[in-house]
Amino acid sequence: MPLSSTGANKNQLFIDVATELSRIDNSYTGLLDFKVINDEGIVVVTERNIIYREAIQEDGILSEAYRSRKLMEHYLEPVALKHGLTISEVSFLLYVFQSDGTYSRKRLADILGLSRGRLTSAIQKLSLKGFIKTEEQKEKKGEEKKIRILLQPEAELLLPEFQIAMEDYGKAMLAGFSQEEIEDYIQMSRRIKENIQKILK
Repeated sequence: MPLSSTGANKNQLFIDVATELSRIDNSYTGLLDFKVINDEGIVVVTERNIIYREAIQEDGILSEAYRSRKLMEHYLEPVALKHGLTISEVSFLLYVFQSDGTYSRKRLADILGLSRGRLTSAIQKLSLKGFIKTEEQKEKKGEEKKIRILLQPEAELLLPEFQIAMEDYGKAMLAGFSQEEIEDYIQMSRRIKENIQKILK
């Protein structure tokens, strides 16, 4: 993706940063359910972004991944609350927006950090709410069974809110960085991703 050094496009740089980081760490899941009442007076169950303060102060690669995930959840939580979704469901939609649309259930569960049961529940709820449609794909010999997930117009309405969440995430991560430092960081993040891909392919 081409980068611009103009101040007018700085917000897009923040989105670029969030996109690159989310492709490395996509395990955005909530930890606790609680009930809220929506505008129609209906009780809906959603998830709260629980943060363990001690963990965000710790060093180490796992703690760094935890901080990144929790920061993204912080900005996804308003989207979840607004639409009566759980953080897991919103994270599911965000991942589908950013990927190819055809998946094995095992892949989805692994990437999103969900049990197979919670993944099935998320797919069923999002289907019932009109956010997605699923199509079973013809099983190929030696490959995992896959499903195609089709985003519906209801889900497309969330895209601007996802963009704002990703922009806010990028701004928080890079507060105080200059334009040049942001561009350098994006380039380094891409190189880090390529190095990881070479090892794990």
